[in-house]
Amino acid sequence: GPSRQWQNLWETANADRQAAFEARLSTAFVGLDSRNSSGTIGEESSPFGFPLGITYPYLSVETLVSNATAAAKEWRAISPKERALILIECLERASKHFFEIGYATMHTTGQGFVMAFQASGPHAFDRALEAIAVGYSALARCSITTAEWTKPMGKNGSYTP
Repeated sequence: GPSRQWQNLWETANADRQAAFEARLSTAFVGLDSRNSSGTIGEESSPFGFPLGITYPYLSVETLVSNATAAAKEWRAISPKERALILIECLERASKHFFEIGYATMHTTGQGFVMAFQASGPHAFDRALEAIAVGYSALARCSITTAEWTKPMGKNGSYTP
């Protein structure tokens, strides 16, 4: 049944995800939106004594801000409930990679595996789910549909997103 399938999956998860992490070594990281990138970056070495060799798309600050501004317009058009559901789905999908994330954290921070796994996987995702729940709860109680926030920026003006 389904519970047996889950048990089998969990029994091999550590070895499977360690192999997935190791397969990323000395390769270009895929899965990131790299439109408008201008090359790659990445020179990390594991504190355990070997180069990781993983490269990532490089995007200029201007490109990142432009992309974020465009995405914010689309995000605003989505209801708070839909936003919460999208974010929960992101957590659900990423949770299948806890062990791989743990190995990546271990080899970029120098933490032992158990600490790296717990801190960057279940613990971080618990905090993320709490933030989604609190944010959704606050938005669900609020009848305001639009607002403008302006942050004072010292003597040179202000910023309004």
